[in-house]
Amino acid sequence: MPLAYPWVQDLNPFGNGGLTNAFAEGPGLGVNGSRIVAVGYNSNASIAVIYSDDWGATWTAAVTPFDDVNGCYDVIWSDDDAQFVIVGQLGAFSAATSPDGITWTQQSTPDAFYLLKLDYSPTDVAYIASGAEAGGDTIFVSTDGAVTWAHLTTGSAVDGSSVNDVYWDATLAAWFVGNSTGAEALWTSTDIGATWTAVPTPLDGGTVMSVCHQTAPLDQLVIGGFSGGGNFARSLDGGTTWTVVTQPSMPFVNAVADANGVLLAGGDPVGPGSCIASSDDGGVTWVDDVSPFDDATSYVLTLYWAPVAGTALAGGDGGTVVNGQFVTIASAGPTPPVIVTQYQRIYGWTVNISDDALETIDPVLTSPQGF
Repeated sequence: MPLAYPWVQDLNPFGNGGLTNAFAEGPGLGVNGSRIVAVGYNSNASIAVIYSDDWGATWTAAVTPFDDVNGCYDVIWSDDDAQFVIVGQLGAFSAATSPDGITWTQQSTPDAFYLLKLDYSPTDVAYIASGAEAGGDTIFVSTDGAVTWAHLTTGSAVDGSSVNDVYWDATLAAWFVGNSTGAEALWTSTDIGATWTAVPTPLDGGTVMSVCHQTAPLDQLVIGGFSGGGNFARSLDGGTTWTVVTQPSMPFVNAVADANGVLLAGGDPVGPGSCIASSDDGGVTWVDDVSPFDDATSYVLTLYWAPVAGTALAGGDGGTVVNGQFVTIASAGPTPPVIVTQYQRIYGWTVNISDDALETIDPVLTSPQGF
């Protein structure tokens, strides 16, 4: 049986009434070599981007073109361009770039009313984003470092649909988008978004909200969402055949992520219950995690693994950012300035970390669930 993944609340400027939509880590930035940027929406529309140099313990608001408008929907880091890219709703300027996550430059997206989700492919040297223009939701692409964007008419059902996630799968060398309009819920492209092919899944007729690829302990494509056929599925053959996962228990899965071999799923339990579930055997068995989201009204929108920090982060309604320490010795990275009584699982051991020092190492499989 896998151990429950421990989560702790982090303070952040989004505050009550806000939403945390996405995270990205910039390696080599900040005093600890890891700067984490979070994007979202503040209740008074005054803060769209925050950043942390202490692995998510504290957050500082950045000044961006999306402040005082409608918020920011997604953020990624590109190693090739050494920059963060954010997208949101800002009319002719629905994208912005930054080398450090603090100072941002507007980039023109003249056909876009907003951009919703994006990813970057080092193979294609291209960014693809989903968004909306006058004719409806669609696909945009940039091949010049996110400076200019072209609106693509693909001739598929992806045109005019609501694209909930954009994902570059480096293992399969293909783009995937999660769809919520029409019979097909998952589409793939191998020509930088020019054409798309439907991938039959158990979530067809419903919605795919999130896509990820896990390479260990199982090499598999994973999708989460909601439909009459299930809310979570995984494929060991690149999407040809699928296995419906009965866990996680929440009926709406908004986010899936691979946290260094631990599969995470987050969503909405519709009432009191766990909003995050974790599996350390590739999704075969699951446990419901205990997190600050577990009440009758909260839900998780995004999950992210920061490899340099060795930290998983979750975000959702109420501007909540929670931080889960769950690392191996090889990926632990530098010690952050202050970690107060959090728990890390190291090769099956439970390690209590306090005041920047490894206080105790207990070689007994002890679950921190309920902490």
